[in-house]
Amino acid sequence: MANAELVFERSFYISNSISLVALGIQIMLFILSYYYMGMSNPRSTSSQHHSTTFYTVFGAVILILDIIGTSCNLVFGQFAWIEHRDVEGGSAAFIGEHLTAWYNTWGTANEFAIFYMANALLIYQCYIIWASNWKIIALPCMLYIASIPMAVLNLFEGAVPNSSYFEKNAVNFGVPYNSLTVATNVLVTIFICYRLFIVRRRMKAIGMDDKDTDVYTGVAAMMIESAAPVTICGIMFIVTYSKNISSAIAFAGIYGIAMVISPQLIIFRTALGKAWSRDVTAKLSSIRFDGDRQTALESGVSSTTRMNTTSSLFITDLKK
Repeated sequence: MANAELVFERSFYISNSISLVALGIQIMLFILSYYYMGMSNPRSTSSQHHSTTFYTVFGAVILILDIIGTSCNLVFGQFAWIEHRDVEGGSAAFIGEHLTAWYNTWGTANEFAIFYMANALLIYQCYIIWASNWKIIALPCMLYIASIPMAVLNLFEGAVPNSSYFEKNAVNFGVPYNSLTVATNVLVTIFICYRLFIVRRRMKAIGMDDKDTDVYTGVAAMMIESAAPVTICGIMFIVTYSKNISSAIAFAGIYGIAMVISPQLIIFRTALGKAWSRDVTAKLSSIRFDGDRQTALESGVSSTTRMNTTSSLFITDLKK
């Protein structure tokens, strides 16, 4: 067996194995999110109820799509390594001849759908964190829309008989598609991290301690809200895919795993009441340290006392 074929099969096997672990994590996150959302305040407003319904349905759709996509990959692996391992040329020949099988195309289409749903949620999170400033998401939205025809062409070329998503014609459309997708991830991640960093400085300025600031602006919050792991994995995949490296399929699997878990983590934080919402954004955006200090000086109250009072009132209001 050629070395490139062996690397490809190993990468495919590793990708399937990791996908199963990620699917288990995703199922757990969805169940916990559904449970905590069910424990929400029965006196919640109609808007909050609609938000809960939206996130529940959104998470369920992503989970179902991922189950289908993972199942298709597992079926392909079973056919290649168990059912048809005795074909002429072995498993490598079977994989090469059946990469465009209907179940592979179906699974890939499901993964594409997950990517677009996850990116849409990420762009929406950026919009909320930036206090509904549409100018911030204008460029990510344009990249998001521009990637759609590239995804359709990549899917079509990869489904053509005697082709695959790693063949030249498919790669010609796959590289622009994945580049636009990763560029969207990079921009939104930068915008969200920058916004959270600025808000964290404001929260520190009024005397809030790390325990209070970490809920919305800590390292964990930045990683989840900005989907930073998705961006990192996307960059690794696009580098290997564009250079036609045999292990690219493993990085594709890792990128897909990050993409499906990321929205579930955001939904889970929402269920716990720790994710960003319009109310949280409005309260955090209202922090103005300089104004508090000036008011304190004019009233003859020490700035330390003023900051401590402001901090206490703000934390109380934020936790309502």
